[in-house]
Amino acid sequence: MIINIILYTKYLFLFSGLLLIFFIDLKKQEIPDLISIPLIFMGLIINFCLGFKFSVLLSYTLAAVLGYLIIWGLNFLAKFYYKKDTIGLGDAKLLALIGAFMGLKTMLMALYFSFILGGILGLALILLKKYRKTDYLPFGPIIICGLIFYWILTLV
Repeated sequence: MIINIILYTKYLFLFSGLLLIFFIDLKKQEIPDLISIPLIFMGLIINFCLGFKFSVLLSYTLAAVLGYLIIWGLNFLAKFYYKKDTIGLGDAKLLALIGAFMGLKTMLMALYFSFILGGILGLALILLKKYRKTDYLPFGPIIICGLIFYWILTLV
């Protein structure tokens, strides 16, 4: 019974946070630390409460750190090449949040599908002349759509 309550709480926090992040990033092209950082810690705490093992906490912590470092690394390489920021660290914290709540596999699959969806969307918007190659496209909503797409694939 108590595990079900913790599990429902986990998804309530996750979905509420993702919904807020989706629309804030879409409108302002930023993901507030006030939302993402507390949710990262909330995901780690909830998953620890579900497993009550140090190994569970370590696993989700590594997923969060790796999620952050992947985006940070891509930003570092792109900044070196393009001489400007191309992806925000809010997106890195979003990926860390997904890792903290859902674990390594789901975080990596969400990132994989977000790259595919982002490429398709970016190309379509360029072809429709809605965006130029130099315009910024908020990546947070695309990461969230990649996560939802992966969840749907796991249900099929």
